[in-house]
Amino acid sequence: MVFPTSSVEEGTKEDSWVDRYYEALDFLYREPQHLGRAKSPNSNLNTLVKVQVHLRSMEVTLNHLLQQFLSLAPSSLRGRLFECGLGEPITGDLAMAGWDVDREYKLQNSNQPDFLFTTNDETFSLEMKIEAKSGFQQVLKYALLGLAVEHARDNRPMRHSVLFLGKGDFRDLWRKKGRYSSIDGLKLVLETEKLSFLSGQPEHLRTQESRYFEIVSTLSVGFLSYDSLAALLAAEIDQADGSAGSQVYRKLLDGMLDELDRRRLTRPRGSICGKVPGSPTLPKHRLLLGHVAPLLTGPEPTAQADVARSQS
Repeated sequence: MVFPTSSVEEGTKEDSWVDRYYEALDFLYREPQHLGRAKSPNSNLNTLVKVQVHLRSMEVTLNHLLQQFLSLAPSSLRGRLFECGLGEPITGDLAMAGWDVDREYKLQNSNQPDFLFTTNDETFSLEMKIEAKSGFQQVLKYALLGLAVEHARDNRPMRHSVLFLGKGDFRDLWRKKGRYSSIDGLKLVLETEKLSFLSGQPEHLRTQESRYFEIVSTLSVGFLSYDSLAALLAAEIDQADGSAGSQVYRKLLDGMLDELDRRRLTRPRGSICGKVPGSPTLPKHRLLLGHVAPLLTGPEPTAQADVARSQS
């Protein structure tokens, strides 16, 4: 993917903040005693080069980098990211939950979200996928997370959304590729499995069966490709005004874009939000459980797409 040129003078490109992150991990590999650990003599990761290759292919390290990026980037970018994936404007300031989300919402290890953002009236979760695949249980877990947030806020009803970030398109997310090319198959499974799923969850959530079922039926699920994410970030660069703040933001953007490119998560032609190369239109990357909103990159499906959020 071709992005705008770096803000650093040509020929003097410096290491990015992403490189500094990996340098810190390299140091801890060389001197694990600082963590109270010793190197394993039987590990296959027996050279620094092997460790570096491994670290730059792990999903968890990309998760760390995206956490740092979203912590430092303008808060408004969070809303634009979810706008791209859900297909409509997002209002309110999205506050990002910290590492203690399990304790704060009394999840009791029932869910380990990659990212959780909240406003006064809504929750927005982000689930990253690289090689790992998802299943219907993960969607039900995010519905449970929404219930847990409501429980922590005096059981006040809220709207809930989850956005999957992955390669390819929506069909590529699932363990059985193409199983859920539209909402129909996913919706059927969620409705039939929600009771069984809830029966194994923490008691304080298990007792709110009716509200959980409502959340499952109205949960908004979206998809954003790494191509679209990269295009969104590149568009942010185009708005830089040369101020000190925009120079810092530019470095954040450059580092994140370089990492996506280095991991080969982006293709030569990128698209932003609801459009794909070679196709004039694309149904919005959005599912509203309880309605049909296909996510196909081929011909327009006959089932209803673009269900307005206000109808939920």
